[in-house]
Amino acid sequence: MQDLRHVLAAMGAHLRYREMHERDRPLPFVTISHQAGIDMTGLVPALIDRLNSAQRGEPRWSGWERELIERAAEDHRLSSRLIETITDKDHSVLRQMFEGLSQSDGPPLSEEAIYRQVATTIRAVADLGRSVMVGLGSVYVTRDKPMGLHVGLVAPLKQRARYMAERDGVDEHDGRDRVLEIDHNRQSFYRQHFPLAPTGADLFHVTFNIAEVPVNAIAEAIADLLPHVTADRRSAQLV
Repeated sequence: MQDLRHVLAAMGAHLRYREMHERDRPLPFVTISHQAGIDMTGLVPALIDRLNSAQRGEPRWSGWERELIERAAEDHRLSSRLIETITDKDHSVLRQMFEGLSQSDGPPLSEEAIYRQVATTIRAVADLGRSVMVGLGSVYVTRDKPMGLHVGLVAPLKQRARYMAERDGVDEHDGRDRVLEIDHNRQSFYRQHFPLAPTGADLFHVTFNIAEVPVNAIAEAIADLLPHVTADRRSAQLV
């Protein structure tokens, strides 16, 4: 009986140590990148519901769309409008915005300095784990982190132009021009800040055509794929 108590005590100590050690390990997260003019309505809530129903224990999964912008703005005392548009605006327009925000008695703000601060917040949210982050180049900023699943969303230009026109109250021709401009500005921004990163589909673990695959099916597929993408990495950390 004494030996059994010792065995049980040792097992309990091992489990407590393992639980404490697990809390220090990176938790999974998801980034979602999308082309300009894609309607994201409903995807993140559907994915959060699917992930939370599949997991056991805490913490729960959380979504970071507008919340990511507001968090970065609060963390660094910046304009949320500036952060929201930093990847989408033309560089000359951004420079004018930065100059307008610069203090006369301090160094001028720069695109690089602002985005470095935004990246700090993105990485902090990734470190929290069980977070779904949308946009702001989250895929680029967190590609070195082991437990991320990176998702890309695409759709035909015509559909994206139509959505942009409806959203902004313009005709479809202007909607198309806005989509193409934002796509161009984003590509230019990321090439400048992440010149060694992939620029095509190989940037992501998986890409969905949201015009062809329903939102709920995309959410289910991401949730089903996540443990397969992160399993080998988690096993390596346990060794």
